[in-house]
Amino acid sequence: MDQLKRLRTEKGLSQAKLAALADIDPSTVNQIERGAREPSPATLRKLAQALDVSLAELLEDASPKAPRRSSLEPSLFNGLEDEWRSKLQDIERGVQYIIGRAEYWKQELERGRETQYKMARSAENLAILAVDEFSNFNEWIFGVVPHELNTAIDNGEVPDELVNTYNALIDRFVEHIVATQHMLFENAAQVAKIQGEATARLDNLWERQKAADSDVRNRRPGAKSA
Repeated sequence: MDQLKRLRTEKGLSQAKLAALADIDPSTVNQIERGAREPSPATLRKLAQALDVSLAELLEDASPKAPRRSSLEPSLFNGLEDEWRSKLQDIERGVQYIIGRAEYWKQELERGRETQYKMARSAENLAILAVDEFSNFNEWIFGVVPHELNTAIDNGEVPDELVNTYNALIDRFVEHIVATQHMLFENAAQVAKIQGEATARLDNLWERQKAADSDVRNRRPGAKSA
């Protein structure tokens, strides 16, 4: 993770010092910087806080590559508040990272479907671990945009182009998270059924899935809880 190393170096911190500030193991910082380990959302928050930067800044790819054009065209924001543009760019970077994490959980299931997760309990635990991580993402992404922007959207004060961009980003987030949750829970229920688990346990799995889906959908700005 080049961005972590760059920010750490800019602030004159050693890996050990950053680890101490973030209250994590020094080897974790080393592994993340080398790309040998995927940081959890909790670890990312600790590192961002220790570096005194935003989570979006920490996730930004600052490695020397050809610049990747953002889907948020600059012309879209002409005449708009700079804060709105910044917040939407934060969301775009966050959504890209979250989609990558959703793909990770899918690949993890496929990797261990016939071995590590072939038992009902382990398949269920995999689904629960993913949902716990997604819940942290929900807390972050729906707290990124200031209340003023959501209020402005509700009051019709924001141009349609900006509203459409914002909604498209949130839709991508919800689509990928819900699809991954379905995949993991449906697999867990199928394994449990094959192994003759009690109906009560299967019902519990479906209830967990519905609760997880609601947690994502009902947090969306303007959503109404059932």
